[in-house]
Amino acid sequence: MAKRFTDTTKWDNPWYRKMPSAYRDLWDLILDKCDHAGIWRVDLETASFFIGDTVTESGAYEHFGDRVKFLKEDKWFIPSFMTVSIS
Repeated sequence: MAKRFTDTTKWDNPWYRKMPSAYRDLWDLILDKCDHAGIWRVDLETASFFIGDTVTESGAYEHFGDRVKFLKEDKWFIPSFMTVSIS
């Protein structure tokens, strides 16, 4: 089982705060379930079940914008997943 850190500053980002809760939950689920390279195998039916609300591909396009690269019908890439910050 992979352990992941979560970005606690995400709540300071207006984009994240203003998103409908179902898509905030989808974003968090994608970050939790993607592989080590930031690629998520799309399963919106299971995601909707876990979230408790219906999420759609068109809704993801609308709310995630450039934060997701839609590679194929069944694979999405999160470029910022592997961002490294050096202070």
